Amino acid sequence: MNPDDMPVGSVLVTTGVLWLVLLGLGTRLKLPLRQQWLKVIGGLVAGFLLWLPLGGLPVWNRAFSFYPNPSLPVLGLIVAALGQRLFGVELLKPADWRAVWIFGAIAGSGLYVYPVLGGGFDLYYWGWEREGAVGGLAALTVGLLAFGNRLGVLLLVGLLGFVLHALESRNCWDYVMDPFYWVASMAVLGNRAGRWVIGRLRSAPALRQGEPDQAVALPAPAESPAVAATAERV
Repeated sequence: MNPDDMPVGSVLVTTGVLWLVLLGLGTRLKLPLRQQWLKVIGGLVAGFLLWLPLGGLPVWNRAFSFYPNPSLPVLGLIVAALGQRLFGVELLKPADWRAVWIFGAIAGSGLYVYPVLGGGFDLYYWGWEREGAVGGLAALTVGLLAFGNRLGVLLLVGLLGFVLHALESRNCWDYVMDPFYWVASMAVLGNRAGRWVIGRLRSAPALRQGEPDQAVALPAPAESPAVAATAERV
């Protein structure tokens, strides 16, 4: 593939992922990543890694063969993650990230898993220039924006990209969802669910140990002054 024909979306996503991996590695190695020049070097190294040969092809071309059409929300997520790591800017709040992963898990399962199970309804089919799919995504986008959730911004960018033919695909689902996004969403939610279950199992013995002993006798009620005086006279 000629460098002039490099797929912009795939190259940007690959570069962003490599940069995030290098930043994470630097954090594990306890490098002083607060110094901006180290972050810049990480970006330059990520760009250099794109051209390393891997199986006879540069890394960017190999990545394109496995992940040719990243959805636009994925690019937005990488920009948000880089903004947080490089500049400390929180483009997406925790509630936004939760919505991102939940949407990715539900929509991706409906697109990639449900048809395989023989449900008889192919959600992906309705994305081929179908008004229903676009209208449903637009309604979800408006609802998220009304509640202040920034997942709506990512979906809005995807819908605008569909209108402007930003990708080769004419299926609107390809602009807001892709297999990598779905797998990442399932992994994140699965990890969180696993940690929640482990936390509950670990806290259960502590809760049982903190329960009051049923066999402990309760103190006898104190006698009233009138009863005590009567006992003294007797």
